[in-house]
Amino acid sequence: MGVKKIKRRGLIGAGLVIVVGLVLAGAHFFKTTQTPHIQITAVGDSLTQGIGDNNQGGYPTLISKKLTKQKKAIVKSSNYGIAGETTTQINDRVTQNTKVQKGLKKANVITITTGGNDLLAFFKNNALETNTNKLAQKADAAAKDYQTHLQELLTNVRKLNPKANIYLFGIYNPLYVYFPQVNSLTQTVAKWNRTAQNTVSQNKRVYFIAIDDQLSNGQYKTVSQRAKLKMDSSKVNASSTLDASSISTIFSGSGKEINNYLSNDDHFHPNHKGYQIMTNDLYKAMTSHENWLKEK
Repeated sequence: MGVKKIKRRGLIGAGLVIVVGLVLAGAHFFKTTQTPHIQITAVGDSLTQGIGDNNQGGYPTLISKKLTKQKKAIVKSSNYGIAGETTTQINDRVTQNTKVQKGLKKANVITITTGGNDLLAFFKNNALETNTNKLAQKADAAAKDYQTHLQELLTNVRKLNPKANIYLFGIYNPLYVYFPQVNSLTQTVAKWNRTAQNTVSQNKRVYFIAIDDQLSNGQYKTVSQRAKLKMDSSKVNASSTLDASSISTIFSGSGKEINNYLSNDDHFHPNHKGYQIMTNDLYKAMTSHENWLKEK
């Protein structure tokens, strides 16, 4: 074979190596810089549905907009929240509703709100119980039932989607700013959140998002502000227990809400500012656990 032919083939071979290298490098660059497409599937109760946000979609819509605006991802969210549902009812939809199941299966991120209606049902069933010791015992039993139901829900969600991270929101006390002196209510909400957090800790890639302090306390952020709130409230109502009529009056929606993060319509659900808090807390948790978000 002539020297010229050998040189020519050598040049062609070297050229092919360079071209292949450039193609691979370009593919790697495209792969690492391409904006990811993310599906967020939200299941739960009224806090997922977005009640109180004046038809703006609540946190599922807000987190999608936040991620897209910051060019962190191209995000689509599916909202399977229904107001008033307990953990058992949400679990029934997860196990029986094919639309919910399809949404969970294709999700990259799953969010859940639950527990508030379970707790509300407990208080309604024990509205006449004035003995704080008996109420605490009943709350312990109810919390164990909640833990069982919550674990069933998480197990069934995980069966449908083995890979996605799951973010579970805690609950808050919408009555705190009205009755800060009623310790039994505050303690029961805290018990519910501890139960949820302990349940979450026993599951892989499930993360708890605490919203109690922010949404319960509202604008009363400091210790001194909350002490004054409690003192002023005690002057109006010195009782350390709640009665059904007081709760009913507040939740009737009359009067202006005094918690800046809850809705004027029902004094129960977050308003747009409240949902923004939930969104920011979710975003913070996601930045710790979502690889596609940490890379940006």
